[in-house]
Amino acid sequence: MGPYLLAFSLICGILCYGLMRKPVWMWYFGWVFLFLFAGFFCQFFFGAMIASQTHLQVVFSGVYLTGGLVLWMPSALWWIRIRSQFTARF
Repeated sequence: MGPYLLAFSLICGILCYGLMRKPVWMWYFGWVFLFLFAGFFCQFFFGAMIASQTHLQVVFSGVYLTGGLVLWMPSALWWIRIRSQFTARF
């Protein structure tokens, strides 16, 4: 468990430094994070849709998928708008 905690603390330290200094690479990393976040939830929502056996389960899966889009879309649009806050300094 120790190596995982050390790796997690290293990743958190790098991300804290990146958010404090706001270099351009941090903005691009944000897109990678949003992409992986969307992929994780897409796997969950589409998995529920594929495993559904009745029409009602398909409808509820569609509602869950729409809810995921409602959560993801504003965060992606907000991330686009704050691009000017990240500068090209290293």
